[in-house]
Amino acid sequence: MGRDVIIACDFASKEEVLSFLDKFQGRKPYVKIGMELFYGAGGLLNIQPILIDELMLHISASESTEKEREEGLAEKIFQSYGISSSDVIVIISNSGRNGVVVDMALLCKERGVNVIALTSLQHSLAGKSRHRCGKRLCEIADVVLDNCGCLGDACIEVSGVSGKICATSTVTGALILNSIVARAVEICADMGFNPEHFCSANVDGGDEINNKLIAKYKKEIKHL
Repeated sequence: MGRDVIIACDFASKEEVLSFLDKFQGRKPYVKIGMELFYGAGGLLNIQPILIDELMLHISASESTEKEREEGLAEKIFQSYGISSSDVIVIISNSGRNGVVVDMALLCKERGVNVIALTSLQHSLAGKSRHRCGKRLCEIADVVLDNCGCLGDACIEVSGVSGKICATSTVTGALILNSIVARAVEICADMGFNPEHFCSANVDGGDEINNKLIAKYKKEIKHL
């Protein structure tokens, strides 16, 4: 995975890292990973999470599982967020097999958007794609970041308890993406560019720093 992280850092330092497609696999909310990088302390300004209510758990967890398997939502999402060929999109899916993420990856590639996939190769390669094209996310993306998770994500076995508990993908995903951001910022600094980023709102002076950035970019970043 080291080589792919380096390539992803290169993408992130040269392109506007605009969009995260935060989606869900079963009961697992990958929105946590995208939101980890958005607006919080030290978060880069030019990160835009893609938040689609029908794919998130707070409306209906069970319906989100069905919705993520549907094809046809990608065009609507793409237009709604104004994604363009100057952007990099990170698509997060442990299995990488469902309709929405595969649709989005295909559409982005068609429109010239660089695609970084954060996925579990062990999980993804263990099953067939649910998309009519027959491809999985890892077979479409420009860069594939393997979170090294196991099939099914949960990893801990407890004596007397059937099945496994405690998923790993959120923790590893957040670590991988923060590592990419850190290295991308280092590359930008070496080139003499200082990427704008947020400060904690709970330290003195934080509100003043953040409010200036919000006023400057609120119209450009949908969820700001």
